[in-house]
Amino acid sequence: MGNFLKIFYIAPFATKFPSTSASSIHMIRMCEALAFMGNDVTLCIGNSEIVEEEILEFYGVLNRFKLVSVKGIVPKADRVIYSYRAASLAKCNGAELVISRSSIPSLFSAKRFLPTVYDTHGPVWEKNFIEYQAYKLLRKSRYLKRVTTNSGKLKEMYEKANLAPIFAPIIAAFNGATKHKVKNGEIPELPGRAFLKVGYTGHLYEGRGIDVLLDVSKSLPDVDFHFFGGTPEDLKFWRSKIENAKNVFFHGFIQPGKLHVYREACDVLVAPYQAGKVAVSGGKGDTSGYMNPIKVIEYLSSGKALVLSDLPAIREVVPEGVAFFVKFDDVDAWVDAIEKLKNNSLRTELANRASAIFSDSLTWTARARKLVE
Repeated sequence: MGNFLKIFYIAPFATKFPSTSASSIHMIRMCEALAFMGNDVTLCIGNSEIVEEEILEFYGVLNRFKLVSVKGIVPKADRVIYSYRAASLAKCNGAELVISRSSIPSLFSAKRFLPTVYDTHGPVWEKNFIEYQAYKLLRKSRYLKRVTTNSGKLKEMYEKANLAPIFAPIIAAFNGATKHKVKNGEIPELPGRAFLKVGYTGHLYEGRGIDVLLDVSKSLPDVDFHFFGGTPEDLKFWRSKIENAKNVFFHGFIQPGKLHVYREACDVLVAPYQAGKVAVSGGKGDTSGYMNPIKVIEYLSSGKALVLSDLPAIREVVPEGVAFFVKFDDVDAWVDAIEKLKNNSLRTELANRASAIFSDSLTWTARARKLVE
């Protein structure tokens, strides 16, 4: 492989673009980072009517790459047929490297003698039967160049399950974020009257601690709480819980390419992940034991004071002294931490520490290098 590569990134068949899912945002950012490095990048997606400009604008893409759509044809076999055709397209187009978060197109690519990287974000043995069987074959291929995981814990899980690749390394590659330069005129004016604005970004489903934050808001009527994200159904549910609260604001979904200016409008950013029940997109499963939350890394990139759940997966990214770590379900502890951050000097000190550790090691480009170099 040369310095610059022709890369095919094959998205899992079920991932929709554009969408609010963390997985779609992750893949877009990875392709953007790979293109920034000088590579010729194509993102292959399934069963989407592509309007390339709309998709790139939705995610706020700065470094362009190509998009192609491959259809499955046969309804109950779409997942496999899509993967087969996507790998064939990669081969026909002279791909020098294939990357995928699904083991099925990864296996078909390896079978076509294409150097392949399988980028896993969860235990493959907990996925569907076809994904697991495909991985068991893939891990034996000499064309599998590496397996990357999004956390050290997930890497350990593969090793303990004796499912590390046979001929390739398995590498932990943390997720990333983009450092944005925000001009004063771009920062939105948020509703509310409090001088301290606490912000939460992301989905509102189970395990994200929304109920905890609403309880905290009742004890801090002089602090405004802003929630950015959520499906219409989730918004309807949570808005019904706040009654006439005057310090809680649900803003709804914000396009990924614009979210950074809303983080900038807040004084404190919070991530109250709940141990044992951090659901993935759609509200299913639990990733709290091995997750590497993009949200927290994005918070670091914004250079704000942070209050975070005290979970091993978060401490893997954020060192002691950079944020307030709080027991995930201890409302009084959350109240106490936010009370302390009414102190402007303390807020500034923690914000500076957050900015300092968001270095080159936590950018999307740094992660992309671990996949291809």
